[in-house]
Amino acid sequence: MANEVKKFIQKAGYEPLEDRCIIVKYAPANLSEQFAAFFNSEFYALQMCEHEA
Repeated sequence: MANEVKKFIQKAGYEPLEDRCIIVKYAPANLSEQFAAFFNSEFYALQMCEHEA
């Protein structure tokens, strides 16, 4: 997964910093959402890049 994020960031014109990426997924609020979230593969990434805040 991290390699996909790195490639995406580089295509956008940024230079990602090694070992500076957080990949997260929202935690479900209740049991029924946990079942639905099990099949959901939506993740979010925060990537630190050189010369960018």
